[in-house]
Amino acid sequence: MAERFVNDFEQPYEQIEPFAWLRMQGVGGRLLGWEGQSYRFSELDFMARAHDGYGTNWPINYKRLVPYYEEAERYLRIVGTTDNIPQLPDSIYSKAAAQSLAEGLIREPAAKHLGIKVIPARLSQRSFAKREQRESDERGYTPLGAIEQGLRTGRLTLRTGAIVTELIVEGNQVRGVQIVEGESSISEAYANVVFLCASTLESTRLLLRCACLKSNKTLGRYLMDHVMGGGAFGYVDMPKAALAASKREPQRIYIPRFRNIDHRITNGFIRGYGIQGKVITDSPEECLAEKSSRVTKTIRLRVVLSAFGECLARYENSVALSATTDRWGRPNLAIGARWCKNEERLMQDAATQCTRLLEVCGVKDIQTTSMLSTPGLAIHEVGTARMGENPEESVVDPNCEAHAVRGLFVTDGACWVSSGCQNPTLTMLAITGMACEVVTRRFNLEKRRT
Repeated sequence: MAERFVNDFEQPYEQIEPFAWLRMQGVGGRLLGWEGQSYRFSELDFMARAHDGYGTNWPINYKRLVPYYEEAERYLRIVGTTDNIPQLPDSIYSKAAAQSLAEGLIREPAAKHLGIKVIPARLSQRSFAKREQRESDERGYTPLGAIEQGLRTGRLTLRTGAIVTELIVEGNQVRGVQIVEGESSISEAYANVVFLCASTLESTRLLLRCACLKSNKTLGRYLMDHVMGGGAFGYVDMPKAALAASKREPQRIYIPRFRNIDHRITNGFIRGYGIQGKVITDSPEECLAEKSSRVTKTIRLRVVLSAFGECLARYENSVALSATTDRWGRPNLAIGARWCKNEERLMQDAATQCTRLLEVCGVKDIQTTSMLSTPGLAIHEVGTARMGENPEESVVDPNCEAHAVRGLFVTDGACWVSSGCQNPTLTMLAITGMACEVVTRRFNLEKRRT
């Protein structure tokens, strides 16, 4: 896996403020390291400004994305439970998640003492098997599996080892892309529709090079990533028999956002955070071995709670083209983003709540964590080419098509207006599905006219 990551010395970027830009090479990009956590946004996320007065509402609402969420969930075969939580809408599940040790340990004390709801993590089917054990048909349940299915249709050409360096635009119509293969072989690929879904900052790098978009004052602005660092961990002694009985179930839980649902502000911050939890042991095989069971009937497990908090969209958090270039002649990116007081207070609150939760669950030797992550480390960066109705205040329209370039669609995290606190992959898939249907309808309409 390590060899998949981009070497920052070979492909550098400038850090105006500390930023960890984690990139992966290979077909599938960072999906190669995706854990499978899949959560919908709610109307509270899309209309956040209407709730607390900060920032900008999305130009699309939850209702519009529902059919595309459902399509993505059926394809991914999400495993979870129906929980009826307004701020975390239920998904379409391939099967119900069985209760894990983590949920059994935390759920009832959390509800009784803190009024917090604990649910099983909603995971793609791919999370249930180690990579080397996965059957070929299981790959079809992942976003990466769509490439394999597309190749089987005979209508998809996959060019590996090729890097898109520039968009080809004539007037206000996209015509294709310029490509570099190897070190210097330059070619062009032509199309009337181009989708940028190269990951947030790579898509924006291409947009920043497009002459038609250089006058857009929002392009490259409002960079966001989930803030991490607030949490706690401790230890619990568990009967080995209980661990053996649940060893086939993912020991993952999720605590949906519970702050600022009915209120605008709590403890000096707006928005909120979700908490991901797990129960782990360093060597389950050794701990479950028969010889070990003769010594003791219990095993010491570590319980970990980690918060992912929403980052507010701020104009000053940005990316721009650098004066330096990489070995393919592309301008490097200069990235500058920092947390504000709201993110700091979010994580302080998260650390306090995670510690309290472990205490009421009887966890021992608790240690609180509160040092904020470096922006980028969550690997959930979004923004910099936001969608909106007004071309003066956004880069793409509510269909994800660039205001200034017809046929150019941006459907990864770059088009996001706010970050929410949920893992972004499922919503990225839904947004891409929405844009694909827009293009399909347009072509069908034009075909009927001719």
